[in-house]
Amino acid sequence: MIRIKHLKSSLRRLHTTNGPVSSSDYARMLKDCAKNRSLLNGKLLHAQIIISSGFESINTYVQNNLLSMYAKCQCPVEARRVFEEMPCRDVVTWTAMIGAYARAGNGVEALNLFTRMREKSSIKPNEFTCASVLPAVTSLGAIEEGKRIHEEVIRGYYESDAFVGSALIDMYVKCGSLDDARDVFDKMPQRDVVLWNVMIEGYVNRGVVNEALKLFCGMQEVGVEPDAVTFSIIVPACTSLEMLQEMHGDIRKRVLVSNVFVGNALVDMYAKYGNVDAARKVFNEMPEQNVILWNMMIRGYVQNHCLNKALELFDRMPEKDVVSCNAVIAGYAEHGHFDEAQKLFGKMPKRDVVSWNTMITASIKHGQDEAALTLFYEMLLTDTRPNPFTFASILPACVNLASLEHGKKIHEEINRAGFQFDVFVGSALVDMYVKCKSVEDACTVFEKIPEKNVVTWTAMISGYAQNGQNEDAMDLFREMQLAGLKPDPKAFAVVIPVCANLAALEQGKEVHEFVLRSGLLSNVFISSGLVDMYAKCGNIEDARSIFDKMPHRGVVSWNVMIVGYAMHGFDTEALKIFDQMEQSGIDPDHVTFVGVLSACCHAGLVDKGWHYFKCMRDYYQITPTMRIYGCMVDLLGRAGNLVEAKNFIKEMPIIPDASIWKSFLGACRIHADVGLGEFAAEHLFQLDSKNPASYVLLSNIYAQAGRWDGIEKVRKMMKDKGVLKKPGCSWIEVNNQAHAFLAGDR
Repeated sequence: MIRIKHLKSSLRRLHTTNGPVSSSDYARMLKDCAKNRSLLNGKLLHAQIIISSGFESINTYVQNNLLSMYAKCQCPVEARRVFEEMPCRDVVTWTAMIGAYARAGNGVEALNLFTRMREKSSIKPNEFTCASVLPAVTSLGAIEEGKRIHEEVIRGYYESDAFVGSALIDMYVKCGSLDDARDVFDKMPQRDVVLWNVMIEGYVNRGVVNEALKLFCGMQEVGVEPDAVTFSIIVPACTSLEMLQEMHGDIRKRVLVSNVFVGNALVDMYAKYGNVDAARKVFNEMPEQNVILWNMMIRGYVQNHCLNKALELFDRMPEKDVVSCNAVIAGYAEHGHFDEAQKLFGKMPKRDVVSWNTMITASIKHGQDEAALTLFYEMLLTDTRPNPFTFASILPACVNLASLEHGKKIHEEINRAGFQFDVFVGSALVDMYVKCKSVEDACTVFEKIPEKNVVTWTAMISGYAQNGQNEDAMDLFREMQLAGLKPDPKAFAVVIPVCANLAALEQGKEVHEFVLRSGLLSNVFISSGLVDMYAKCGNIEDARSIFDKMPHRGVVSWNVMIVGYAMHGFDTEALKIFDQMEQSGIDPDHVTFVGVLSACCHAGLVDKGWHYFKCMRDYYQITPTMRIYGCMVDLLGRAGNLVEAKNFIKEMPIIPDASIWKSFLGACRIHADVGLGEFAAEHLFQLDSKNPASYVLLSNIYAQAGRWDGIEKVRKMMKDKGVLKKPGCSWIEVNNQAHAFLAGDR
């Protein structure tokens, strides 16, 4: 390498000893600068050329080397300046300049220059030009332009060139056209190991591992031996631990196990398959352990829940970097050591976006939502810019805090960062607005996402459903199908309850058929939802049919069947199902006992109800909920045991809410007990004075007793408190559409 302090003296010596510096000397020194990325030396040479000879006086060969030096030193602007000043340009000039832009990531300018060369220059692209411009196509994903360049390659008879072929294959692979890549590969007359590697890597990166493995075997069958690069590519394609072990054996035979890239791949894959001991053995056997290898081993331990081993290795690591720190922070968070994660994060001299994302996610996971928001706002003050994952990670904190204000602030940051149209971020935004009860904002975000996926649609459908807009939810589900998207289990889990809420049996049957075609009936959540839907739509036979065919039943499955029977007055069947549930070894929960006690209530089985209540509390150790207490009050009240019901309420360990007193008031109406009815109403009006149903119940009790003064008193109370009786509402399904009708509609 030419040192800066010696460059001027070298040039002076060339002048004094051998006369003017020759073009070959300039070219040699410029190549040396380019090779060693010595920009300062290159600029000094450039200045010397202008001072001694003048730029235009040197030949194209030297000018090309000057342009190439700037290009390889990542200075495309200076390279372009040289390019534009050149009086004569040849194919090398154009190729060097196009390649400079492509390497600098400026694909647009590279393609513009290539187009200018073809259309406005007498110089025709050669194989090197075509190979240089193809990475620009790749970076832009401009496959149609890539195909036009491919045609140029064919016209120039360059298709058999290994360099061009490799670039074409790489371009097609990265633009997602494996068939075109394979077509180029198959037509290559001679395929060296580099070409095989490019094609195999394309398949691996696109997840087509079977084809990658076939090619790996095929290359050996035609006599091309895999090298270290091949194995570093193919090891991640192993589909089982056994295959990985077999591949490892082949690597040992070829004495390639010490290659750092192969070692990295082996450690990573052994860890992914849960064999951390084998991964550690590879790690220990590596003659040279680079930072990537250390990071992979630490991350492997963390992924396999071996935190202590990860920490032991982390402590021994010669040079800890941001990647290793991120892995350990994730490990601390995963194992509940949030304080330790915070300490390590605080000590990090340098943090990247993954560091912030990991810490934000850990904070939310450990219930530290406000801390997560503080971290996010701190991040905005640093040089690290949030990525889509950052925004998707922080939005749940707004949901947990029910803070629409913070959610909107983050939305503004998303807009500033330019991620408002990102489907991943957009779906998280829709979900946040939905759960913060701002369906209108959710809908606005949803409409602006250009390419929605199933997650986005499901989030919006769920939003409508959660806010009681079941008709809108059903309409959106149909739109999703018309858009050509196939619902996933989560989408079905959202839309099936919508059919139940609307009592839309025909629509529910259509969804059921869709589930069958999708092969998802074995999903316990979906099948349980269908049982619930059929039960709520009054079709208890189909509900039972699906229940009986379920290969696996969880507590939810049993609950929906018990509650379904109880809802329709099939008390005997409900209690039989409960007995079967106990015999199957599934422990009931509080929802189970709501169904069981409701069945007892409808059948007037007071003694059995008491038995199940005590069994729940004493045997299953389930603390009664307000709803359970309500069922017991209803059971006692309907049976006419009003005094016992009143005493039961008084003895409740929790303060009765409005539902308890309303249930008791309803029982008083059934048995026309004015005194206890007034007692219940007094407590009920203290808790809920705006519910017209409560006044109607009390009024009916007075009416049954002929107490017209009482009726008038109730009417006056309603008037004074501004309570209006709401009209009744019913639904009817016509042509697969649920229609609501209010009392008085025509």
